Amino acid sequence: MTGTVTYRVRRALPPDSVVIVSVLDVSVADAPAEIIGRQELRTDGRQVPVAFTVEYDPSTVDPKHRYAVRATISTGGALQFTSTTSVPVITNGAPTDGIELVLDPAR
Repeated sequence: MTGTVTYRVRRALPPDSVVIVSVLDVSVADAPAEIIGRQELRTDGRQVPVAFTVEYDPSTVDPKHRYAVRATISTGGALQFTSTTSVPVITNGAPTDGIELVLDPAR
């Protein structure tokens, strides 16, 4: 799965920021989502948009399930930005490439 992580706030990322992108099975309501793929990227001074590629095992995908992708950006272990909306992927005609995740400031 490929795409980019960005945000709209006019603020530069510190060089030690970390972007984490996770692909989740969100089929079961009121239960923790199962992570089927994850990528952790150190920004090393790069700024958004940050490109990602998350690998997952297609044999674990159930076509009847719902999947979503989410991302966070942390600096020094403190959450700075996070996904606040569900972005469907993989099943039911949802994409697996060219996904743009727009994060919101963490509160």
